[in-house]
Parts: sequence; C-alpha cells; structure tokens
Amino acid sequence: MRSIRMYILLVVLGLAAIPMGIWAFDWFSPLKQTEPGPAQSTLCEAHGLEPGQCPFCDASLIETQGFCAGHGVPEALCHRCRPGLEAAFRKQGDWCGGHNLPESQCEICNPGILDKYRDNDEVSGVSGEIPASAGDTSFFDDFGDQQTFPRYKKSPAIGCTTQDLRVTFPDVQIPDQVGIKTTPAISLSLSPELQCDVITDYDRSAYTRVSAPASGILSQVRTDLGQRVDKGDVLAMVDSEEFGSAKAAFLEANIRVRQLELENERAMRLFDKQIISHKDMLESKTSMEQSRIKLARTQQRLKNLGLTDDQIRRVKKANDTSSLLSITAPISGVVVKRSGVNGELVSVSRPLFDIAAVDKMWALLNIYEPDLSKVALGQKVRISLSGLEANVYEGIVSWISTEIDPDSRSLQVRADVNNTDNRIKAGMFGSGRIFLKNSSPMTGVPVASVQWDGCCNLVFVKVSDLVYAPRKVKIGFRKGDYYAVESGVKSGEQVVTQGSFILKTEILKNNIGAGCCPES
Repeated sequence: MRSIRMYILLVVLGLAAIPMGIWAFDWFSPLKQTEPGPAQSTLCEAHGLEPGQCPFCDASLIETQGFCAGHGVPEALCHRCRPGLEAAFRKQGDWCGGHNLPESQCEICNPGILDKYRDNDEVSGVSGEIPASAGDTSFFDDFGDQQTFPRYKKSPAIGCTTQDLRVTFPDVQIPDQVGIKTTPAISLSLSPELQCDVITDYDRSAYTRVSAPASGILSQVRTDLGQRVDKGDVLAMVDSEEFGSAKAAFLEANIRVRQLELENERAMRLFDKQIISHKDMLESKTSMEQSRIKLARTQQRLKNLGLTDDQIRRVKKANDTSSLLSITAPISGVVVKRSGVNGELVSVSRPLFDIAAVDKMWALLNIYEPDLSKVALGQKVRISLSGLEANVYEGIVSWISTEIDPDSRSLQVRADVNNTDNRIKAGMFGSGRIFLKNSSPMTGVPVASVQWDGCCNLVFVKVSDLVYAPRKVKIGFRKGDYYAVESGVKSGEQVVTQGSFILKTEILKNNIGAGCCPES
C-alpha cells in the first residue's frame, strides 16, 4: 500500500516538471527566436506619410492608384479611406473647415473642381475667361462670381497635376493656324488697389441751409433751383412784424441814450457846483449806462436778423421801421433745394433754401471689415461713375469714419474730388479704387493669358515651337490689362494670350491623340 502511494507521488512530480522543463529550455536555449516586429520606416517629413505612399511628393500615385468610386476622388487623395491624409492636407493649408474636407476636393465651395479626375469631356461650372470685378480685398483681383471662385487667392491646389502635362503639336505651322499667339511676361511695378462701391455727395463743409431769421409772410422769392448765387445775394423777402419791432426798439433805444447823456452832463455840472448830492449824480450816470446797454442789445438783435453795420446806420439815419426782411445767401454756390412759395407763413426753424458749392464733391466709399487696416489718410483714390464712364476722377482720402454700419458691416471713407466741369451730381453710384501702397516689381502677364481649370489658375508657356506647358500661377492683383503673378511664371517667358482657351480644353480632355502627354 505504501509503495502505491510513492508511485502516485512520483507520477505527479513528473507531470509537474514537464512544463518547467519546457520553460527552461525556451529560456536558455541558444535557438530562441523572437517574434518579428513591424518594420520601422521613416515617414515623409513634409507630410507625415509612409514612403512611396505620399501623393504630394509622388503625383504619379494619383493616376496609378485609380479612382475611389465610393467617395468620388482619386484613391491616393481620399482622406476617408486614408485617415492619415487629413493631417497632411491641414498641414498644407488645404482644408475647408466649413465642410470638413480638403479645399481642393470641396465641390460645394468650388463647383466642378473634381471633374478633371472623372471621365467627363468638359468641366462643369467653369468659363473660358476669368470674369471681371470681384472686389477682393487682399489681392484686388477681379473675378466676378464669388461662389465659383471663393478662394482664388490661395496657392494652387496641392494635388493638381495639370502642370505635369504638355501640349505638343506635330507641326510648327499648326499653332499659327489655330490662332495661338504669345507675348513675353513683363516686370511690373504695381500699386495694390482696393476696389469698393462709391456714392457721391455734396461737400458738406461748403453746404448750407438758409431759413428766415424771423417769422413772417414770404412776400417775394428772388431765386430758383439750380441758380448760382454769390455770398450776400438776396434770395427772398419776408414781411416780418418781429423785424419791424426790432427796428423800432433800436430807434427808441437811440433816442433814450441821447436823452440820458444830456441829463448826465447837466447832473455833472450841478454836482461840480455842489447843487445836487453825490447820490443824485451817480443815479444819473447809472441810468445813462443802462440805456447804452439796451441800445447795444437792440443793435445786436438787428445783426442777428441779418443786417450789417452799414444797414443799421441807414436804419438810424432814416428812422426806418419797415418790416420787410431780406434773406441773403451766406455762401456762394448753387441753389440745390427750395421749399418756400410766395404768401406762405415761414418760421426760423424751417429751411427755405439749400445752397452747395459744387466745384468740389465728396466720394463716399464703403470699406468692409477685413480691409480696414489697409486704408489710411492721404491715399490716392480713383473713381468711375455710372453715366460718366468716360471720365475718371481722382481724389485723396480725407476722412475715415469711426463707426461701422451695423447693417452692411462696412466703414465709410471719404475722398474729396474736383468737379470743375460740374458733371458729378450728388447721389451718383459708381466704383472706386484706393491705391494702397507701392510694391516691389512683380511678373506681369496679360489678363487674357490666365485660364481657370477648376482648381488652379493656369498660364500656358511656350517651351518650343511645338511644345506648350501649363503653369499653375498664384494671382496677385490687377492693373489695366495685366495680372501680377506671385509664382509660376518668370519675366521674359513667352505666355499664350490668344488661343490659351484652346490649350486649356486640350489639357482638360487629356486627349493624348491631340498631343497631351505626361512629362517624362
């Protein structure tokens, strides 16, 4: 029985030793193998992507990896299938925060921007010419449709491979036959311009409203609308009882002063002879001084009613108590408003005439909040008005408002404009350009040479007599018939003007038979 128990114990110990032996063998064995770990690779420093998988560094991946039908973008640029791309797009500033996808893929903001990746024969929503007058405030370009080109001032799209293509003609005569013409890019010293809306107004520093200085009956009107008047001209006559009473009070005060002056002279003689007391002499002198004060007050009243010193002297000399009051022009100018007619009752609170000097007018320009820091006093302004398109008027920024309009969120800026030909009228609408500052020379290309392919502005450069290359350009500002470009083209390079739309069509169609082929 004891031997059986010993046997069982040995069996149990043997079984327990087996796993311990296996562990010891694995630990001390020179043949021990480690599990292979994931290969460590160096990421693309610029974009944080794995080598050979960065479509920004290797544009060929866009074509070789095909199209992501589920999301409507190239597989190599699909941030939904490849979440790591989002950080790369954001790092490059290519991200639409409003719609949470890359700016270069946002068809809500940029309609038709992905059409070039599809098999369509034409790009939707894109015109052959760049529209005019967008009123941008950073580059002062003039694209017209803010919804089609909402972010044209950004750099060209990162994933765009258009500039890797070439248009090659089989014969040197074909470019001339299809109407392709070139001109050299030039060096421009331009002044950035801020475009804005304009409305004209009278120069309020030379504008006045004229009312009757006293109430009464308007007996005669001597001027009319549009009539030019000089300072001091009589505009109308008012029959005013108040004016007649003021004259009478002045004449009475004059008589009273003369009377009390004589009495004071007599009192002084009597005082010298000690016939009257000192008190009586002082009372006589005080009465005389009081009468003089009253005379001065009545005289000032006549001046307030518009009489000059000469006219007051004539009233005194002639004992004139007439109630006819002349309304005169306080400044020289043109009568721009008239509200009085003969026979009506007028008051001091109601203007009868508005007079404005029209040889100088105000141009009021509306500046929006993003551009406020760019405008300063003394900057040159050039305006063009509806109905006077053939005339260009210049002025200087003379005033900047301190208050933002709560409805339009714009700030009003004023420029003084000469109007010696009297063609500018108050209330005219137009457009204005504020010349902000001088810039260093930049490369200038004709406006007709710039084309839009759905994501980038393109200029076609003549490489040889047979080959033309598209260049992605960053548009600066416009002056006259030229755009200043910040990158993409150098001064002296031959750029296509006439016929650039034909080349753009060939590029977008990717028609290899017509000569488009990738750059080798």
